[in-house]
Amino acid sequence: MAGMEYVVTSTQALAKVVIISAAGYMLHLNKAGLKLLADVTISILTPALLFAKITKSLDRQMLGDLWLVPVLYVVLGLVGLVWTRWGGQRMRLPDGFRRLCSVAVFFSNVNIMLIPIIQGIASSPDSR
Repeated sequence: MAGMEYVVTSTQALAKVVIISAAGYMLHLNKAGLKLLADVTISILTPALLFAKITKSLDRQMLGDLWLVPVLYVVLGLVGLVWTRWGGQRMRLPDGFRRLCSVAVFFSNVNIMLIPIIQGIASSPDSR
């Protein structure tokens, strides 16, 4: 029975991708239209899918247990931001390059922040 459950779950997840792909094919979109559809899929639909899957197993207790992950990310990001501003001024870097370095340091691990959150949710007893 567990094998059939995996088939149903994976089919539901893949159906969304197939629907978006079919919509692009049926609309006969040009390159600009396909790029827009790809951007919408990556920017809106994929995060929405992750959010929908994660919120099913998230409760107040788990949210309280995981509060440290985003706080540490913001604190370490701000330390990196201050460090690049200070270092850029000390090295007399151009202002545009200093801003680029600041953004690169602050947002360097945005994708990695989700890993401890998902691991915490997956290891909770309610997620089974």
